[in-house]
Parts: sequence; C-alpha cells; structure tokens
Amino acid sequence: MDLASIMRRGSALNTIYGIGDTIYKQFYKNEKEANKQYRAMYPSLRLVHVKYGRDSKEFVELLSIFSSLTPIGVKRKNFIRKFVTNKEGWMFLPKDPDDIMFGHWW
Repeated sequence: MDLASIMRRGSALNTIYGIGDTIYKQFYKNEKEANKQYRAMYPSLRLVHVKYGRDSKEFVELLSIFSSLTPIGVKRKNFIRKFVTNKEGWMFLPKDPDDIMFGHWW
C-alpha cells in the first residue's frame, strides 16, 4: 500500500465517522442533554415572564433556546407551532420534558 491509498481510505473512514457521529448526537446523545438543559432552564421561564413579559426580547430568546433543544425536523416545527408561536402555548410546557406530547419532543 502506498501513502496515497492509505490517505484515501483514511479520508473515507473519517467521512463515515463524521456522519455516524452526527447521527448519534442528533438521535441519542442530544436527547439526554436536551432533557437536562430543559429541566435546568424551566424554572427561569416563569421568572422571565413575570419580570419582562411575554413579548420581551428576553422571553422570546428563552423560548428560542427551548425550541433549539428539539430535534431538527417535524418535531421542532410542531414544538414551535404549539409552544412558541402560540402566545399562550408556553404556559402548557410541563416541568418534565418527558411529559411533552409525542411528536413535539424527543
């Protein structure tokens, strides 16, 4: 084997690893991290609402962070439509992300 063929194989393996790692993070690892972050951030949702109001920049950014925790695709669109776009939807966010209905969270 010459150096060029080793580099080609290494490049292909690197690409395969990168794709596999991305899929793993998107579908498995990120769920645990998202749930952990959700639980940590949830108490601040009510506080920011009381202090700044629903239409404040701070509250909108906090909802944006919550929506960024959802997986890319239909689940994120459903989450945004139900809890972010709807002005009163955020009030129905449960304390535990495991209680979010199917199709809106992991």
